[in-house]
Amino acid sequence: MVVLLSVAAAGASSTVGSRLAVKRGDFIPVEQVRADWTNLVGQATSLLRRKFENELPPILSGLDATGIQEECRKAIDEVLSILHQGGESA
Repeated sequence: MVVLLSVAAAGASSTVGSRLAVKRGDFIPVEQVRADWTNLVGQATSLLRRKFENELPPILSGLDATGIQEECRKAIDEVLSILHQGGESA
């Protein structure tokens, strides 16, 4: 289980319970959260750009509004699926 250290929790870090939680590894450094978040945002941005700038234009060419909507929905669902998996494609 991963618990993010909040400002409120940081103030309580002098308590025995908080110190034990840190030793158990229940808290992770904020730097690690930032690095992981930046990595996931980068992956999502890259995938969105690839889908919408490179893959979809030739697919969407000639489709009606309903067809365009369906293809866009598929692309968005793929990106969201990867995000829900923590950035790891299936």
